[in-house]
Amino acid sequence: MLWERNYSLSRNYLDPFLEKFHCKTSIVGHTPVDGVELNGNQLVVSSSFGRGKKAYVELDLEKKIKNGQDLLKMVKYIDD
Repeated sequence: MLWERNYSLSRNYLDPFLEKFHCKTSIVGHTPVDGVELNGNQLVVSSSFGRGKKAYVELDLEKKIKNGQDLLKMVKYIDD
């Protein structure tokens, strides 16, 4: 399990973690960001942060997801 969400602190952990599970990217939540924040290949999503945008990821599993930028294209925003 990888708990750290700040890419500047976890780059030593994130890439090896993803490699171990044969993954290219990860999505995490429960971190206050304004909608989403992309940290390398880790997408941080906030669906309930009160002062900013609320977002979710609509994964298209038929598309190849190679990196965090591919995940970013699948982000949708919740209208208040």
